[in-house]
Amino acid sequence: MTNRQFFPHLDVPFLCLGPSSLVDLRRSKASQEMRRWIPRRGRFVLASSGGSDSLAMAVATRMVVDDPSRVCMVHIDHGLRKDAWNDMRCTMLQAWALGFSFRSVGVWVPRTGNVYEQGRHARYAALASVAGKMQAKTIMTAHHADDLVETMLMRLARGCPLHSSDLISRRINIFGMEVVRPMLSISREALRHLAVDSGIPWVDDPSNENQQRERAFIRATVGSSLKKYRNDFSSKAAASLLASRSEGSRRDRAPLDRCCHQGAD
Repeated sequence: MTNRQFFPHLDVPFLCLGPSSLVDLRRSKASQEMRRWIPRRGRFVLASSGGSDSLAMAVATRMVVDDPSRVCMVHIDHGLRKDAWNDMRCTMLQAWALGFSFRSVGVWVPRTGNVYEQGRHARYAALASVAGKMQAKTIMTAHHADDLVETMLMRLARGCPLHSSDLISRRINIFGMEVVRPMLSISREALRHLAVDSGIPWVDDPSNENQQRERAFIRATVGSSLKKYRNDFSSKAAASLLASRSEGSRRDRAPLDRCCHQGAD
């Protein structure tokens, strides 16, 4: 029977399974990737939503970082959902469980035009502001292989020219900060397994299931079908896309990453 563990002082039924061994967590592909991308010195920021993807990145970080005081998990509240406070509380507890510092920042997002794109602009600006105040130079986000492949499918559906360098970048400069995506070669499913194995609860954003959003629709239809065809499709496709360009060699001097205009969260 599944072992349900809860934070007793919260009234929300966070579900997680029994924690795995530290050896297994350290051997995970996510931990191996973090060894490649974590800055050798200085503080850095983990963009954290309270969901399983960013939790997995945080767990992998804890498995390889020597000094947890170097790490700050930062949660951005866009003010778009009434229950977003719950995501913040869960992120705070995740940071506490891992020994990282935590900050929460509220931003204002206009309700007209492309709300999600404007939310991304506000989020990156807030992350850069927090990192600057901490004298950190690096922000890490939990974009993963499925995000990369979904962005490719969205561009194909729009009839856009497709170049691997126009997709989600592994490393890029945004608002004067280096933004790194260490999880791009790892599937959403693998990150979810790591989150489960950690024994630390997370929350799922219900807006990710809203198929009126282009990305959610692609994920639920085309993405789901491709995974039925081959369950490791996203990681294989991402590996191909990442191999087709020189990782880390392309830098974008624009104030915001291209992916932010293409629907990447």
